[in-house]
Amino acid sequence: MKAGEGLTGRYCLLQGSYYGVNCAVIGYASVFLLERGMSPAGIGALIAAGNVLSAVLQPMTAGIADRSGRVTLKQMIRLAAAAGAILSLLVGVFGSLKLIAPLYMALAMIANLEMPLVNAVSVYFSNRGYRINFGLARGIGSLTYAAFSYGLGLLAGMFGADLIPWASMALYAAVFACCGLFSMKPGTTEAEEREVSARRPARPRQRERSFFSRYRTFTLTLAGVVMLFAFHNITCTYMIRMMERFGGGSAEMGLALAVAAVCELPTMLLFSRLARRFRVSTLLAASAAGFVVKSLLLLAAWDVNMILAAQIFQAFSFALFIPASVAFTDQVMKAGDKIKGQAYMTAASTLGSVAGNLSGGIVLDASGVNAMLVLACAFALGGLLTVGAAAAGERRK
Repeated sequence: MKAGEGLTGRYCLLQGSYYGVNCAVIGYASVFLLERGMSPAGIGALIAAGNVLSAVLQPMTAGIADRSGRVTLKQMIRLAAAAGAILSLLVGVFGSLKLIAPLYMALAMIANLEMPLVNAVSVYFSNRGYRINFGLARGIGSLTYAAFSYGLGLLAGMFGADLIPWASMALYAAVFACCGLFSMKPGTTEAEEREVSARRPARPRQRERSFFSRYRTFTLTLAGVVMLFAFHNITCTYMIRMMERFGGGSAEMGLALAVAAVCELPTMLLFSRLARRFRVSTLLAASAAGFVVKSLLLLAAWDVNMILAAQIFQAFSFALFIPASVAFTDQVMKAGDKIKGQAYMTAASTLGSVAGNLSGGIVLDASGVNAMLVLACAFALGGLLTVGAAAAGERRK
């Protein structure tokens, strides 16, 4: 492997600036839109729509990045960053909620759309023989998310939520600038071309039914992932309302998001060691158990400090789930199905995001925070039972 002078450092800057965007646009969506007069159910529907649009467009943009002989990955990230900066400017300028809502939905879509492109930068350089540390860069992303969660919470508490789109615009500009630190060429390597040719199916239209029948435990896992991410997105999207019931506000919400993001780092950095010691399926089931413990602590919370304590379990839930799900999918899929398996895992998490945002907003509007947290607990428990059953089935093979 070639060293690539300063490559990991530059990639850390790109990941950090992207996760700053993610914090401002996704993490603080409720704070900004609630102040502009949108209902919780409306916010859930808006973020869900952005998630669905990004899920539809991600394969298309990935295909362009993979196959285009003219457009580079760097150019695509910069194009998305420029569009995000312009949309942030328009959201900050316009005062009417009718104008802001569709603009913010597009802003959320671009934030989600950019994630796989930023992650693909490490794959681009790895496939060309350069040494790049994705785990370290992703950990820096979590730390940056934590810093902006806390900082934006303090600033929004002092100056109001109107500063959020302006912060988003500045962070998109940072993503645009960080892309300038990389030199990238269009097209694929010879090794990548051979791999694509080897994986090309003999029949252009494969039956998805046969895919799911071949991977029954994986299919069961996907159902569990939908439920786990429904819980995860309820608690992320409506954290501001959970804080408000105990007298907290945007500053406390920012602190809660920061605590969760900081707790992700050790688990992600140590996952390779955990995977050598335990089965990946066991780690995936353990992460589902972590989601359940966190859900029960949030439901039982009696003050802001208890919510902060519950956020520590991000280390044993979401932070463990992300690398475990990637490794589990790679392990159970056969050579010709590995990419498709990762795509289904992403689709399941997106579907869970949509289900959580919509159902959480509706229940919150109708019955309040406690009822919403009961629903979140039910999702987490269902996810544990389903993922646990799938993990047990995989161990019996």
